[in-house]
Amino acid sequence: VAREKYNPDLLLGVLSDPALWVHWVDANGEEHHTP
Repeated sequence: VAREKYNPDLLLGVLSDPALWVHWVDANGEEHHTP
């Protein structure tokens, strides 16, 4: 489960979309907040 949080494709998707920098939800539906 934790591995998905560090999935390169997922991280690249977040980094490429500034709107997701502050708040995003991973493939498991878990909410995350970037620093």
